[in-house]
Amino acid sequence: MSVLSKTVKANPVPIAIGAAVVVAGIYLYLTNSNRTGKTSIVDCLWRTGGTFSKDAINSAADSFYNAIWHDQLWEDDSAAADVLLSMENESDVQNLICAYGERRYDGPGGFLWDKMTLSDTVAAYLDFEYIQDINQLYKSKGLTFRFYGS
Repeated sequence: MSVLSKTVKANPVPIAIGAAVVVAGIYLYLTNSNRTGKTSIVDCLWRTGGTFSKDAINSAADSFYNAIWHDQLWEDDSAAADVLLSMENESDVQNLICAYGERRYDGPGGFLWDKMTLSDTVAAYLDFEYIQDINQLYKSKGLTFRFYGS
């Protein structure tokens, strides 16, 4: 019997698993409610008494997101901290947290990243020195909210 006439059967299990992983990844990507990383999972009520309009708070949330996720290699901690340092009162901070909702990296393979709240993102990605500065300023303004680092 010639080697050329021999039929080789491939094991279908690894092929099926690989195909399932690809299909699941595509499904997760396509069903992501908003590919910028935003989601409507967190449903917050707008707090009155804030110093920023809803548009300004939404813009601040986007600015924070872009400062953290602007590049896969590093965060712009200074720009991210500036957003948090600009909050004037407790309502501003809570509205920013609600506007940020839960987001994740939206670059290549972004569907593999966990969605995170603003507080989780601060803890995971902002340098502790910035977190200390933000908390110190909040304390001096009489705010009770504090961010924590990991």
